[in-house]
Amino acid sequence: MVDPPWGTASGGMEYPTLFTGGTSWFSPAGSQSPESVAVHEFGHQVFYGLLASNESDEAHLDEGVNSYAQDVALRGTFGDPVLVKRFFGLPVAFRSVVLSRLASHGDRYEEWQLASRSDAPNVPSWSQLDGAAIRNNAYAKTALTLASAERTLARRRGRG
Repeated sequence: MVDPPWGTASGGMEYPTLFTGGTSWFSPAGSQSPESVAVHEFGHQVFYGLLASNESDEAHLDEGVNSYAQDVALRGTFGDPVLVKRFFGLPVAFRSVVLSRLASHGDRYEEWQLASRSDAPNVPSWSQLDGAAIRNNAYAKTALTLASAERTLARRRGRG
């Protein structure tokens, strides 16, 4: 892992056997930054590196499954994240159960809803015309679908 200098805009990228972090001087406590970037980029070593998913054709199998695994790992280690919004360039943390759920999958629900209608997640990324749909289908929509499936189908503790 390489953590580029702050302000170089080069954090959070994966390469075979190498990934970059994204440390910020102003990350509020509980924001899970840079931990979330490190866990996500490391996850690419598994999903496309070992399992050989093809991000060009099936970004949801790389980014989406990885985002879900990242969320599970971080919640298990650190608990719920906080929602961080920027005001005048400075990050402000909001601590709330509802807001922390939004922090995992993006807090721009209307944008996500509109963009996610344009293409299905299994449409190859290179053939999608809408950049917002590519991001939402590859990351949030797949991770949210897997999280919903887990809540719906997972065996509940303490029950037969």
